[in-house]
Amino acid sequence: PEIMIDCIICTRRWHQICALRLDQIWPEGFICNTCIREYNIKRTENRYIAQQLTVTDLSSRLEERVNKFLLDKDCHEGRVTIRVLASSDKICKVKPQLKSFYPNQVVDDYPYRTKAIFAFQEIEGLDVVFFGMYVQEYDERCPTPNTHRAYISYLDTVHFFRPKLYRQDVYHEILIGYLNYAKQHGYMYAHLWACPTSADFDYIFHCHPPEQRFPKLKHLRDWCRKMLDRAIAEHIAIDYKNIMQDCLDNQVHTVLDIPYFDDDLWPIVIEDSIENTTEISGKRKSANTYEKKLLKKTANQMSNCTDLLSIIFSTIEKRKEFDIRYYCTVCDDFDLCKKCYNVEPKYEHKMECSVLLTVDMSQDNEENSLNSNDKSIASTLL
Repeated sequence: PEIMIDCIICTRRWHQICALRLDQIWPEGFICNTCIREYNIKRTENRYIAQQLTVTDLSSRLEERVNKFLLDKDCHEGRVTIRVLASSDKICKVKPQLKSFYPNQVVDDYPYRTKAIFAFQEIEGLDVVFFGMYVQEYDERCPTPNTHRAYISYLDTVHFFRPKLYRQDVYHEILIGYLNYAKQHGYMYAHLWACPTSADFDYIFHCHPPEQRFPKLKHLRDWCRKMLDRAIAEHIAIDYKNIMQDCLDNQVHTVLDIPYFDDDLWPIVIEDSIENTTEISGKRKSANTYEKKLLKKTANQMSNCTDLLSIIFSTIEKRKEFDIRYYCTVCDDFDLCKKCYNVEPKYEHKMECSVLLTVDMSQDNEENSLNSNDKSIASTLL
C-alpha cells in the first residue's frame, strides 16, 4: 500500500508521493497546498532543487550546450539543469580465468573514475529528471589497453521532457557534449552500449511510464548513427565502429588488447570461453579413444593463447544465424523471425531482412556492425 500522510492543519490525508513530501527536507510536518493558500503560510524553502546542487565543469558544459540548443530552436518550455550526482574512484577487477590463462601477463585491476550524470527540466515549478547516464573514465594512469578511454556503461530516460519535438535531440546533445568533454580532457576513445532495452527491465530509473515506448533494434541503430554522425560533423569524433571490427582493423591477436571494463560483455565472454577450454581438457582425460580424437581437435584450436580471440569472435558470429529478423517496411515495430517469415502465405507488406544481433555503426553500411543484443560496445575515435 502507498504511504499516506496527514496535513497538520486540516488533517486531510494525502498520498506521500502525490504530495511530493520528504521528511528530510521538511521535518516540521506536512502542510497541504490547500492550507498554504488558504492561510497564506510560507513553506520552508527546498534547499535541494537541481539548480542548487553542486556544479562541476562537466555539468556546466553539458547544461550550457543543451540550453543553447533549445534557445536556438526558440524553445522556452523550461530550463534544463544537468548535474553530476556522483563521482568517485573505483577499480575494475580482472576476472580469475583470464589471470590464470595468461599468468604474469595480466594486471590485477584497472582504476577508473565513475560519474553519474542526470538531467532535469523545470516543469510546472518542479524539477523533473528525464535523463540519466553512468560513465567510466580510464585516464593516462590506467594500464593498457584501457588507457585514455571513456566508457558509457548505462543510459536511461523517461519521456517527460518538453516539448516532445526536441526530446531525442536533447539526448543527443548531452551525449555529444560528453564526447567533446572527454576529448578535451585527453580521452582518445569512447565506448558505448548499444543494447535495446525492454519494458520490463529498468536500467537506472526505478520504473518507466507504462505508455513509454522502447526502441527496437532498427530504431536504436538509426538513433546511434544519427548521434555519431553529428559528432563527426562537429569534428568531435573522427570515426566509429564496433569492437570486433576495430580488432580486425588493428590486427589484434590477443584478448589482452581488448579494452576491459566493469560490467561489460567482453570480460564475461572471455571467462566463459576460457572455462570451456578447461572443460574440454577434463573431458579428454575421462574420454574413450574415439572421444579423445574428437576432443583433441577442439582442444588444439584453443591450445594457443592467441587463438582465444578468434574463437570468441567465431562463437559470436555463429549466433547470428539464430537472430535474423525481417522488419515490415509499412507497419510500425512489426518483425518476424526467419521461420515465421518463410511460412505461407507471405506477409502482405514488404519485409526487409536484418540481423538482430548486429547494429551497423560504420560509414560503410555493408562492412561493419555492432553487436547490440549482447551489449557489446562501439568504439568512437575522438
